[in-house]
Amino acid sequence: TVSVTAPGVAATPNATGSIVVSQPGITVNAVTVGSGLQTNTSFTLGAPNHGAITVTLSSSNPAVLLAPDDTTAGQQTITIPVADQVQTVGFYVQGADGITQTNTVTVTVTASGFTDGTATATVVQPGVELLGVPATLATTAATVVIYAYVGLPSGNGLSVVQNRRAGGAALTATFTSGNVSAASLVTTAQPGGASSQTAQIVAGAYYTPFTVAAGGVGLQPVAAGTSLISVAIPGFLTTVNGSQSVTVQ
Repeated sequence: TVSVTAPGVAATPNATGSIVVSQPGITVNAVTVGSGLQTNTSFTLGAPNHGAITVTLSSSNPAVLLAPDDTTAGQQTITIPVADQVQTVGFYVQGADGITQTNTVTVTVTASGFTDGTATATVVQPGVELLGVPATLATTAATVVIYAYVGLPSGNGLSVVQNRRAGGAALTATFTSGNVSAASLVTTAQPGGASSQTAQIVAGAYYTPFTVAAGGVGLQPVAAGTSLISVAIPGFLTTVNGSQSVTVQ
């Protein structure tokens, strides 16, 4: 309550007033991430004049890990320093490996002088799709590079790509040709071709290499015929677009 008085002057009802002081809040954005992958999101402090503080972020379940940037392995609890006048700060949400059932986790953001902020982080089984396979290929054509993307599955493919999480071992994608007599798969290690080849998706990337020389997989015509080319990653859902047919003619 704030009031004002003056000697010899009557105080009117308006000479007294009330001021309510409340803590500003924290807004946190909800997010969905694939198991073994990562995506960025942010929180926003409800006031800028906080004088520089340390903000603590925590996950209610180890299925969701948190990181201050895209190159740091996630943890269940992290801290981020925030300079005065800064309100919105980005961070990364990572899905732990090996999750095939949807998990909804609470992410809580706390800081001195602010009421806690919370949001959900949902971890889902990730998907993989195949790209670069032509519908037709001449028997005399040069080797065509094929590659895989990973991310959130939706419909026939992916709704959004997401990088392999920081701190995680490279993912191994296995490419297969159903009819090696028509089309074989090549790598630098097996330039002569085979029915199955592998390529890796390293931390910080959502794709296998785009050239054979860089570690990717090539599709090589052999003779007239049709072959179903597919890709798979352990623990990942192979989308409808994860298998595509090529006709060599």
